[in-house]
Amino acid sequence: MTRDENWDANWQAIYDFVNTNGRNPSKHKAEDRAMLHWLKYHKRRWKAGKMDQQQKQRFEELLLLLNKYRRVNQYAYRNV
Repeated sequence: MTRDENWDANWQAIYDFVNTNGRNPSKHKAEDRAMLHWLKYHKRRWKAGKMDQQQKQRFEELLLLLNKYRRVNQYAYRNV
């Protein structure tokens, strides 16, 4: 498997996970940690501008999905 194929497989796994479970990967669950580490590493690459254009677009799409399911503080106002 090439690096691009591996990147696509990880991206798809995280995308499917979030859509299926309706939540982001958690650092408290052992089965989610690999996805969380992948996200953290590629978020650093994205911020540093080290991604190619296609990966950058797909990663931004994934970030939008993750933001949709972002954890909300129990004391935060949702409809303000």
